[in-house]
Amino acid sequence: KATVSVLNCGGARGGMMNPTPDQVAKRPVPKADSEAPECEEHGCNVRFGLMKRRHHCRGCGFIYCDKHCKNMAEIPLLGYYTPVRICDGCLINGVEDPEDAMPPPVHGKTDKKEKKEKKDKKEKKEKKSKEEKKEKEEKKGKKKKGK
Repeated sequence: KATVSVLNCGGARGGMMNPTPDQVAKRPVPKADSEAPECEEHGCNVRFGLMKRRHHCRGCGFIYCDKHCKNMAEIPLLGYYTPVRICDGCLINGVEDPEDAMPPPVHGKTDKKEKKEKKDKKEKKEKKSKEEKKEKEEKKGKKKKGK
C-alpha cells in the first residue's frame, strides 16, 4: 500500500497540524451505512455484511468495499495531514476542492430507489397533464353545445 499526497496545498507542512474550521467544513458528509447495502463502485456488486466491511472514502464520502477503498493518502485541503483511506476514484482524480470531492457519475452507483422515484414522479406528472388537457377539451365541448 503506497501512501501519497492527493493534493499539494502549497508550502511545506511539518509535524502534526489541526484542521481549520474551513477545512472541516469542506469535508464531504459521509453517507450513512444504511444507504449503501453494497459497494458503490460502478460495476461492483459486493454486498456488505459480517464478513465484508464498509469503508468510507474521506475524499468523497461514499462507501466502498476494501478492494475499491484500500488507498491511503494525505488530503491537506480537507485537513487530513496524515494518510486517510480514499477510494480509487479520488486517488486517480484527486481531491482539489469541495465540488471535486463528489465522485463523477460512474464513480458511485446511481441509487435504484431514487431512479424509480424520479420515473414514477415523471409518469405521474405526464398523467396529470393528460387529464388536465382532457378536462379542458371536455369544457370546450360543453361550451360549444351550450351555444
